[in-house]
Amino acid sequence: MANNSILGLALPLAPVTLLFGAHVGFVVATMVSLAGTAAAWYFVLSRHANLGVPLVVLLLLVVARYRRDPWIRAFGISAVALASLTLGNSIWLFGNDTGIPGPYRIVGRLPLFDSLVPSRLGLGVMGLAGIILAVVCDRIANRTTGASLDRDLRLGWIAALAAALVPILPTPLPVEERAHVPTLLADGTWRRYIDDKHSLVTFPFPTIAFSEPERWVANINLGVAIAHGYVLSPTSRTDLTASYNPAERPTTTLVNTVSYTGNVPTITDADRQAAVDDLRYRHAAVVLVQPGPYEDVERQTAELLLGPGQYVGGAWIWNVRGIAGS
Repeated sequence: MANNSILGLALPLAPVTLLFGAHVGFVVATMVSLAGTAAAWYFVLSRHANLGVPLVVLLLLVVARYRRDPWIRAFGISAVALASLTLGNSIWLFGNDTGIPGPYRIVGRLPLFDSLVPSRLGLGVMGLAGIILAVVCDRIANRTTGASLDRDLRLGWIAALAAALVPILPTPLPVEERAHVPTLLADGTWRRYIDDKHSLVTFPFPTIAFSEPERWVANINLGVAIAHGYVLSPTSRTDLTASYNPAERPTTTLVNTVSYTGNVPTITDADRQAAVDDLRYRHAAVVLVQPGPYEDVERQTAELLLGPGQYVGGAWIWNVRGIAGS
């Protein structure tokens, strides 16, 4: 569970990330910090530079105040440039792609940049923020205009730093017990159904949100191939935009939506035919419903698509070699 501290200072500006997309997470404190909240983190896809509201405000004020300092000006411009690039190739509003070109299009086709996830540039913003604060600390520490004024300035700066940095002090990482690997896979029963020419399909399909099947396969030394997965790759053969998941097919979208909504959809004959086509495409031998909170709705959806299943080795499965023609 996330830390729901009453210091949830990041929450008021969390809608900024909803408005401009998941890459503008600088105003949101990381979930595992004093100011972190699950609600604020919900709006952020990539947790690479979650500075929090107080620190962002302090940095803006510092850069404005020391704009004539060449070091501060250079680091400030660099931070703004990197932060702008995290907006990506297109500007997003309310979760929708507006089609308005984003700053990243300027460099997106250059070598190295063409294979980079824009949000990762937020790491550079975080590093530059630290350098800016260090330079300002040095400037204030070595200021010699007047003893009383210097003392007050240093005390004020220490207070400002504390107000900006204390909220993002890290808290203990949340720990939870992982679900057990289904016995079907753990004890080798899967070998009765799947050979090296066929794959295991799981409902929901493994993605960045549902990655347990990849852990299962790792635990059995990659003994079985799984369909889909959490992998950084081009979106498709024609769309080279970086994606966290392989290109989705109709059944992938249908099945994974069930786990997001918790609702069993109305299944048509076209859906059933699409499922057969997708299983053939994936050389599927077995469909397995992931045990967990969405197990019941996924099982019902699988039954509507494929007919009755079997409960084997701690999981609901469907032997689809006959259906998929493999």
